[in-house]
Amino acid sequence: MTTHTEPLSPTLTGFINGESGRDCQRVAQVVSFLVVIGYTFLGWYLHKDQLEGDEQRYYQDAVNLTQGYFVSDDHPRIFNGPGYPFLLYPFVKMGAPIMAMRLLGAIMVGVACWFFFLAGRRVMPERWAVVFATYCSIHPNLLKHGHTLMTEPTTQVCLAAFLWCLLTSFQSGKGWWKWALGASLSIWWLTMTRVFMGHVITVMIPACLVLLLFRSMRQTAARMLLVMSTAFLLCVPYLSYTYAKTGSPMLWSTSAGELLYWVTSSEGGENGHWYHEDEVYNRPELAVNHAAFFKRIQPLGPLEREAEFKKVALQRVKDHPMKFLKNWICNVSRLFFGFPRSLEVEKLTTLPLVMFNGALLMGLFIGGLLAYLRRSPLTPAMVILLCMAAFYSGGSSLAPALPRYFLGIVPIIALIALTLLSRVPWAALWQDARR
Repeated sequence: MTTHTEPLSPTLTGFINGESGRDCQRVAQVVSFLVVIGYTFLGWYLHKDQLEGDEQRYYQDAVNLTQGYFVSDDHPRIFNGPGYPFLLYPFVKMGAPIMAMRLLGAIMVGVACWFFFLAGRRVMPERWAVVFATYCSIHPNLLKHGHTLMTEPTTQVCLAAFLWCLLTSFQSGKGWWKWALGASLSIWWLTMTRVFMGHVITVMIPACLVLLLFRSMRQTAARMLLVMSTAFLLCVPYLSYTYAKTGSPMLWSTSAGELLYWVTSSEGGENGHWYHEDEVYNRPELAVNHAAFFKRIQPLGPLEREAEFKKVALQRVKDHPMKFLKNWICNVSRLFFGFPRSLEVEKLTTLPLVMFNGALLMGLFIGGLLAYLRRSPLTPAMVILLCMAAFYSGGSSLAPALPRYFLGIVPIIALIALTLLSRVPWAALWQDARR
């Protein structure tokens, strides 16, 4: 009896064999479409048409915008930038259902998937670019928040557009500045969504000036300098707004002091994990060490509270530097893998995060090691992006780190890792190993 096996579709066969770039593009388009469908389903299946958790804050920011302001004069507490609330603005203005806003997030994640593919194929084979786009689109942190009214979908699409435009500008001749402008606009909107990126932009400007001293880096560093300088100039109106509201120059948010307070906390077995103010009063193990302090500063304005938080945090570092070092080590682990969390029972839900981010960091290490052994130097573009990833990760580790913060740099690290791995002649290495 003869068994007839149906052949794979020509597109899938071409993708697997790497015979046609068009086949890879079709696969990437299908993946992007499936991403939109998947996140739309999660938004419909997991949520009712009502606000949940931090969704309330972003929605309220959008409501404030419809009334002509972002933060009030009497209580200028700035947790996040206006980038995501501006996207919600037309929906709130029209009274659209919450599900429509979640659909917007699903569409942004799908568009980001396609942009990641376009960015990836600039520096790696198109089959690898499909893997890169898929990895970024199904990352556990994104699967957890991408179907909610949170900043993750906006972060993804801004990062994807930034990488696509930036890499294209690095590789273009005449007209490169148009792509550089696109990269500037993308990272500017990302900064208005995740204000911590403003610190990265600020540090990257002098870093690019230093890299200009190296002849091999000069052209790439000059273009990156233009991108970052333009993005910073675009942020000036926001910084002017925060200065007008608070009187503090170069203020990206008013939450830095509170973050420092928690990252230096080691009372009662804590290890720098962040807790919401409500939990301070409702959880006895937290109330015993923090409730009195929070009650004392509760009547103060945002800036006065910031000053009190910072005062306590700096005193802790002076008094117990080794405890702060321990908290920082725990913080790095939390940033990458989601544990250890003080006073919390660890769950199996962290396992996918360990697998995804563990594979990512291992891939970066192996790719870098093989590049070194094969004497294949990093390209100037990879050096620039590696500096950016290092600044972001290092800065994030100094505040109470949550895994969702790491998502803001995952695509850049994944791009570097997969680019390095794609340059390795795996077939030749496999044949040598068999011999």
